[in-house]
Amino acid sequence: MIWGLKEFLVTSEGESVPIPHKYRKSQQRLKTLQKRLSRNKKGSKRWLKTVKAVAKQHKKMADKRKDFHFKTANELLSLI
Repeated sequence: MIWGLKEFLVTSEGESVPIPHKYRKSQQRLKTLQKRLSRNKKGSKRWLKTVKAVAKQHKKMADKRKDFHFKTANELLSLI
C-alpha cells in the first residue's frame, strides 16, 4: 500500500499535477551518506567531511523541491 499524496495538486478545473519522483536517487544518496556518517568516529576529520556532504545533499534535495514548486506555480500563473 502506498502512503502519502496521490497528486501534488488539483486545480479548480480538475486538472492534476502528478508528484515528481525524481527525488528517489537523491534520497538513496542521502541514505548512503547518513549511514557512512553514523559509522565514523564523532569529531574526527572524516566525520566532519561526511557531515558537510550530508548537509550538501540535504540542500540539493531542498533546491530540487523548491525548483519544482516555483516552476509549477509559474506554469499555473502563465495559464491565467
